[in-house]
Amino acid sequence: MCEICNPQDSGEADEEPETGIIKQEQCSCLTLCTEGQINPDCPVCGAEDAGLSDCKGKAEKEDTKQPEDTGICKHHQAHDESCGYQPASEDGEGSPCTYDCRICPIEELIAALPEVGSITEENGSEVRAQLDQILALFAELTGEEQEQLDLSRCYELQEALDGPMPPTRRRRRMAPPRLRWR
Repeated sequence: MCEICNPQDSGEADEEPETGIIKQEQCSCLTLCTEGQINPDCPVCGAEDAGLSDCKGKAEKEDTKQPEDTGICKHHQAHDESCGYQPASEDGEGSPCTYDCRICPIEELIAALPEVGSITEENGSEVRAQLDQILALFAELTGEEQEQLDLSRCYELQEALDGPMPPTRRRRRMAPPRLRWR
């Protein structure tokens, strides 16, 4: 059977007026058309009211290669001599970053704290233990590192656990060097 005279796929056949031969439009896409990216030069996909199911292009392969873990966090923006990082090269495997961020673990603990409204008598001692752990880690930081932390959630939770304090005591308590949860 002749493919030109009897098209077998779902494309529309057009008859050429001069010869009377039926011409089959074929998708010319190399890449599969998507909702936001249609090949306007393709006679099938670029046609008015064309359906994406008519596209014969191939789907782009996603890059499944995982990026190399470089050990960068927002507190260690670039590698330097002190962190020991060496990228993998063709000649060797390189070496991982040995920077040990002391701020990120505290931020994670703060993010894991419950909302102020969810403190109950049953979980109050657990919340207090979380705050004590944060305070212990905070005390190990340098002044510069301490300034990078937002402890407002800790203060709110502490106030919810202890109740409102007189303004003079609160001011003194809010200063990081004298920070105490109890």
